[in-house]
Amino acid sequence: MTMNDADWKTAFDDRMRRAAEAWAQWRETRAELTGQVGFRPVSLSDWLDLCARAGVPTVPAMLIGEAPVDSLFQEPDGDDMRAAELFAAHRDMVDTLGPGWMARWDCCSMADIKMAMSDGTPTWHPNFFNLYADDFRAADLLMDFPADTVKAWARPWMDFDRWGGWPVEYRVYVQDNRIIGVSNYYPQRSLTEWRHAETDVDTCMTLTNMLIEAQRLEIICPELQSDFDRSRNHWTADFARLPSGAILFLEGGPPYTPVWGAHPCCFEGREISGVALELAQ
Repeated sequence: MTMNDADWKTAFDDRMRRAAEAWAQWRETRAELTGQVGFRPVSLSDWLDLCARAGVPTVPAMLIGEAPVDSLFQEPDGDDMRAAELFAAHRDMVDTLGPGWMARWDCCSMADIKMAMSDGTPTWHPNFFNLYADDFRAADLLMDFPADTVKAWARPWMDFDRWGGWPVEYRVYVQDNRIIGVSNYYPQRSLTEWRHAETDVDTCMTLTNMLIEAQRLEIICPELQSDFDRSRNHWTADFARLPSGAILFLEGGPPYTPVWGAHPCCFEGREISGVALELAQ
């Protein structure tokens, strides 16, 4: 059975209504975090600022625009037009930059990109430059974003070094101002035979320690348990290797906890400690 235009509009309107209701519920619970001065591990903006202060090289980013988070879930003819202005700026940038770019919210990238990468097919597609508030991955994270406004970014699609068909990327786990583990980002294939793994891990740890040293703000993260000292660093940092051997910061996120947070990657099923280049057998 196929859906006609009216069915699609009804389904879309219902999804936006439910998103608006969820957003209204979240506003009350996260109000104490909104507007606070601190470091948000889910914010690419905060990470880019931190990398600049720490001298850590990053995948570049170009600002598309900024809008109130709640305006993204309003009806198109709502009072707040800043979301419309942001999406207009996005359309202009798509036309200006052309192929080879991707769009993302400050707190996350689109589901299309994550799905393509998880399938082991990291080839640029025009869909990667789409920007949706109702993207099923973005909607949850936008409503959990501890800020009144959210930025949208354009980043160049970069061909990272590959091993076994997958990009060579690493995730570093930080808790209580220290590195507790480094993992191969893609547990779908092992990096135990990757001859540069030891050097890569050392570089990722060096860059992460530079970030820890430069980051002195309070951590602002809605789900961070009360037993975490927010004056200390708790987060994850992801890095990617270029064919030249250079290691670039890609993005960061919340820390790993047993009940919430970052994916454990190759540490799944075991304690996050040391280096994990493949899943435990």
